[in-house]
Amino acid sequence: MKKYILIVALLVCACSSLQTFQEQPVQAISDNTYKTTCNGMAEGWDSCFRKAHRTCPSGYTLLDRLQTNDFVHRELSFSCMGDANIRLH
Repeated sequence: MKKYILIVALLVCACSSLQTFQEQPVQAISDNTYKTTCNGMAEGWDSCFRKAHRTCPSGYTLLDRLQTNDFVHRELSFSCMGDANIRLH
């Protein structure tokens, strides 16, 4: 019975840490070229693409898309298409 209580306690702690994740920021690599990471189970590729769209409201060109074999670390590099007002988040 003690084992089950310990397992439940660990699961509750793990789930609460997923609820309070902090989104990784978009980093400027060079003029009009940016990189963002989306790590863990809380941030998938959709999160990376949303950040690229927020950064480049008029659209972006995908430059590179990397993912580790364990599917935990994702990295997206992109450049904005003709945006005068780029917003970094």
